Order: sequence, then structure tokens, then C-alpha cells
Amino acid sequence: MFSTEGAFAALLDNGTVVAWGEENYGGVISPEIQIQLKNVKMVFPQKNRFTALCNNGDMVTWGE
Repeated sequence: MFSTEGAFAALLDNGTVVAWGEENYGGVISPEIQIQLKNVKMVFPQKNRFTALCNNGDMVTWGE
């Protein structure tokens, strides 16, 4: 599990990510971003956003 100042995210065993908490801190993942969060290797939390590293090298960011 990972956390920002106002949200949490979890990397699931199937390589997807779920998040909850305040939207401005990455607690809500939009459908457009959720589609990109497949085969995630690692999640990096910052102050008010999360960045996911996917197995193909793509980086996906959500939050403010």
C-alpha cells in the first residue's frame, strides 16, 4: 500500500491499481487513467499524486 497526504493506493496481485481518499491527492482514478494501469510494476507516491511504473516502461500519473 502507498499513500499521499490525503489518499491511498494499492497494487493488486493482477498488476492493477486501486485508490481511495481525496480526489486532489490521487484518491480517485479516472476511467481514462484506469485503462492505462495494467501490468503495473511499482507505484511511487508523492505529496499529492501517484505515479505508476508499468512493465512496458510506461509511467502513468494521477492526482494533482
